[in-house]
Amino acid sequence: MTYEMIVGFPPFYTGTQNNSKMYELIKKKAVYFPDQERHKIAMSENCKDFINKLLEKNAANRLGTKGGVEEVLSHPWLQDLDIEKIVEKAIEAPVKPQLSQDILDVSNFDSAFTGEEATVSVVPSNKLSKIQNNASQFVNF
Repeated sequence: MTYEMIVGFPPFYTGTQNNSKMYELIKKKAVYFPDQERHKIAMSENCKDFINKLLEKNAANRLGTKGGVEEVLSHPWLQDLDIEKIVEKAIEAPVKPQLSQDILDVSNFDSAFTGEEATVSVVPSNKLSKIQNNASQFVNF
């Protein structure tokens, strides 16, 4: 989750619905980190090390396997966290969105999304009936 939150997509994302390819990448490939200059995503060496250790292929060597949560929390990338305050829920949220009664209020969403033109997606009628037939088996009327 750390990688996804920083980079914007999962570490072994294939860009397709091909899950078997993604599973092969998880088993065999090293984690790819985006180039900071090209992709404008800054990740410290401690952050990369933390992610690599969490995603270690050999489960026996994975971060947290030998020392549990203490091993994970003692990683240098997390050194500035005050674990006691987190456990006590004593840390103020850095961002507190202002909620509105207006159901159309999108002020808490990034303008990259709200600025997009709305498009209508249409499912071809020959595929719609197949979808409806498949969905009906999961619905109890």
